[in-house]
Amino acid sequence: MRPVGELGVDLRFPARSGASFKITTGQDDNRDGLFTDRPERVAWNSARTAAYVDLSEGVSYRWRYGSAESGAGGGVARRLVELSLNLENVLNRDNFIGYSGVMTSPFFLQPTNVLATRRATLRLRVEL
Repeated sequence: MRPVGELGVDLRFPARSGASFKITTGQDDNRDGLFTDRPERVAWNSARTAAYVDLSEGVSYRWRYGSAESGAGGGVARRLVELSLNLENVLNRDNFIGYSGVMTSPFFLQPTNVLATRRATLRLRVEL
């Protein structure tokens, strides 16, 4: 039987505006034993992180070959070979996370981490 091929394409473009987070003084201004006090005239969750944007895509091609008839033992004797390439964060954009809202921190209003940068994954799958 002649191999049958299938092409698959997947394009993802998740994006979202910045998330809110709170600003605190980093001190116990009201002497309640908690160091989570907000400065005066600063609203709850009034700070915002940077926006998140990602462009990822994947391409795959699969070949099916063999007989669709029942094989020995009653199972289907069809085989599969699949080759796929997945590209994540194609734009290689820095998507920052972990912003600090503590005014006494050296990282105040700065991100403390970044999500994964550009990555390519090549995969070969064979089902016998």
